[in-house]
Amino acid sequence: VPNLLTRKMLLFLDKPYWTNTELRRKFGISRATVSRHMTWLRQLGWVIHTGSRRWNGRYILTDKGKEMMGLK
Repeated sequence: VPNLLTRKMLLFLDKPYWTNTELRRKFGISRATVSRHMTWLRQLGWVIHTGSRRWNGRYILTDKGKEMMGLK
């Protein structure tokens, strides 16, 4: 897992969900980069996306993601 993805996962220790906009601002990266990275994390089964894809969607840790982070 690339370093930036690992840092994104660590954010879930501070807050239970993150939006695309919040992640873009936090890391200074584009919307496309956030989407690409979060797609990788979804494919690993570590996060899910809930809500609208365009407006109010949030990324949330799955049970598998919580286990990986040592939260469960």
